Amino acid sequence: MPTAHMEAAVQTLIHNWSVLTDVEGQHRLPQTAQPELGLVDAMYRWARGASLTKTLSGTDLAAGDFVRWAKQTIDLLDQLAGVEHLDPTIRETALEAIKAVRRGVVEYSVFEQ
Repeated sequence: MPTAHMEAAVQTLIHNWSVLTDVEGQHRLPQTAQPELGLVDAMYRWARGASLTKTLSGTDLAAGDFVRWAKQTIDLLDQLAGVEHLDPTIRETALEAIKAVRRGVVEYSVFEQ
């Protein structure tokens, strides 16, 4: 993970996923897929202002695929920011993240169609 805070958050995510799948198993429910972390580094670089070329460096992502995932990330963050009674700090962080991801080719593809 790019930062210690992200590493801690991922560890919490993996722990919660493990607890969830244990409960699903106890109740004979379909298992939730393991969280996919393959886009973390690229999305982090993009949100920190890297060029698209630098963002995709070292990945096997096509630019169009990355833009599609960035749009989905924006959608998820927007839904999170709209949750009623959400901690204001989390809401503000989600809104800041939207601004960081919605730029360049991502902004153009989202708003210039």
